[in-house]
Amino acid sequence: MYCANCGAGAESGANFCTKCGARLPSHPEPSVTRQTEPSGFGSLCESLVSELDGGRQGWFSSLKDHISSSNGRLPSIVNSELSEAVDVGALGRPCPEIFIFNTLNGVSAEATAIAWQVEVAVSFATNQQYIEKDRGHEFLIALTQSVFFTSKSLSPVWGPRWILAMQMVMASFERAIPIDDETLALILSHFLLNEKDRTPGVLRMREELLSTWVLFLRGFTFFGTCRTFGDMEAAEKIRKSLGL
Repeated sequence: MYCANCGAGAESGANFCTKCGARLPSHPEPSVTRQTEPSGFGSLCESLVSELDGGRQGWFSSLKDHISSSNGRLPSIVNSELSEAVDVGALGRPCPEIFIFNTLNGVSAEATAIAWQVEVAVSFATNQQYIEKDRGHEFLIALTQSVFFTSKSLSPVWGPRWILAMQMVMASFERAIPIDDETLALILSHFLLNEKDRTPGVLRMREELLSTWVLFLRGFTFFGTCRTFGDMEAAEKIRKSLGL
């Protein structure tokens, strides 16, 4: 069990986080049962996690460079590190309904980006017939199992982010609310500018992300998905289109 406020581990049944003091959710974490991989998705899940992480990290670094070199056209970045210690606080209204976390910090901001990538990757994989359309949900369950059962062997930085991301993905599935481009752009804009409310600067940054940078992250996500499923020809075409 992890705190949705700061990402710290918490004991099952606890009411408050021992690290930040936030109230823990009353609903239990999704029940995930280890299987003997009848789906055969185990190694693919591990590969996809690695590919999405690598693409996202490179993308975020390029995004920060782009904003910093905009010569005042874009608001200046306040929060440049996706760290648990960088905490914007609870977002003002209206807040995207699918943003399930109590506060916006570096962990929940990146968890939102990961959750967005997961939904994009699974949709792309089924559209490209890497996964049969009727097995898309099965792959998502396998990915959730992989994240929950391998998170303890991941670094303290990445484990909580992926667990929170998969909780967001499952909430999206259960509520039938997609983690769309608008949600991703808005959450990152709030975080980068350290703004709780939808200020003109947040709205300007959101438009910049939607016009170009969310598309780039989609491309990086497609690229990593192609590599995960061994479609190197498609991956090479996407790599060239991204200018890599």
